[in-house]
Amino acid sequence: MSPEIQEAFEQVESGFLCAIVLAPLGVSERARDYRKKPLSWLIVKPADYLHECPIQIGERESSGNMRWGMPVSLAVDDRTTFEFFDFFDWYSYGFIDLSYVRVRVGSLPSNPTAQGSLALIEQGYCRFLFMG
Repeated sequence: MSPEIQEAFEQVESGFLCAIVLAPLGVSERARDYRKKPLSWLIVKPADYLHECPIQIGERESSGNMRWGMPVSLAVDDRTTFEFFDFFDWYSYGFIDLSYVRVRVGSLPSNPTAQGSLALIEQGYCRFLFMG
């Protein structure tokens, strides 16, 4: 897939976020920050039924690339929060299903050293909260 097609896909994805999620809430202008920075007003929490959640913590390499750790099952509770960054797919040049949510760790009591790090969580383990 060419860089132009990837950019067009990202514009469509941002447009869907704007039209389906943000416009009904009256905050469509917030779509401009999608994939640029964590969205502190869109909180991701573990699904209600979870006591543990597989999470992949990212580590920035000296080259600037992100290296994702292996999934680690961490204890989660009501205090666990993440800030939504974007939907993520491992291979953006082929079939795209955006099965992961990329987040910034806000509060993870079972691993406090991860606070502020980027992480990946499978969508099925997430619930989303709009915080105005």
